[in-house]
Amino acid sequence: MQSTRSIRSLTTALAFLLIVPGIAFAGAWTQPEGVMYNRVSVNYFRSTAAFDADGGRTDLGGNGTFFDYNFVWYQEYGLLERLTFITSIPYKFVQYEDDAAKSNTWGLGDVDAAARIRLFEKPFVAALQPLVKLPYGYDEDEDVPIGNGQVDFEIRLLVGRSLHPLPAYAGAEIGYRVRAGDPSDEIRYLAEAGWTFTQRLSGRVKLDGTLSVENGGGTDGVNRTLTNEFDLGKLEVTTSYRIRKNLFLEGTWTPTIYGENTSQGHTFSLALAGTLRPKTICNRLRGENR
Repeated sequence: MQSTRSIRSLTTALAFLLIVPGIAFAGAWTQPEGVMYNRVSVNYFRSTAAFDADGGRTDLGGNGTFFDYNFVWYQEYGLLERLTFITSIPYKFVQYEDDAAKSNTWGLGDVDAAARIRLFEKPFVAALQPLVKLPYGYDEDEDVPIGNGQVDFEIRLLVGRSLHPLPAYAGAEIGYRVRAGDPSDEIRYLAEAGWTFTQRLSGRVKLDGTLSVENGGGTDGVNRTLTNEFDLGKLEVTTSYRIRKNLFLEGTWTPTIYGENTSQGHTFSLALAGTLRPKTICNRLRGENR
């Protein structure tokens, strides 16, 4: 009897993971050993206004408009059951134009490298995530810079929980980012929830925030997303459609809903995401070549 119950519980849990595509790739969850998750996204950000030092909205002036078009490859790889390696590699085209002139820059943006270490998984999943940001693909002195040009170090605590028997999950994150040079250190926070509507259609909502510790200085510059001391809150709304077993098409709308000393605008994203086992693929290719 106990064995039957255990099998039913395991079957239910596996079925839940299959119909909730976001849960295996969200927040505190680590990837299974040998599994790689990839997400390739095309993103478009446009801003004609900024949040001032008091959080009020101000126009950029002179009919100014800032654009950020970027392509991002985000990857997670399960080195061990409790350890996942993470990279995020962006390629950017940024442009500012107003009544007087137009300037743009393109190139490799800030690269993130991180590790997610699962601490425990009952009664909820918890993980620790150290991260380093590497700014070596661009010149920060361009007229419209891609990045600040400094190295960041971050430590983050992540928690998450399945809401089974509901086809949903919830998670939260809190972290501290140390920024070299002039930019202020930051407190990073995030809250998210995901829900599966059908076997193919699901969605998630995130509140992604940055709070300045106010130990930096300077808020000037054409690229207002790169001021040295800012607060920012973004709402991320994503719809995910399962194309096939391990492949998803995602559309995301991300408005900036509050902030200080930073750009105010909207990001629109389209992404392909999915999992694969590189070792299995290599073994199959070797077998086909024999």
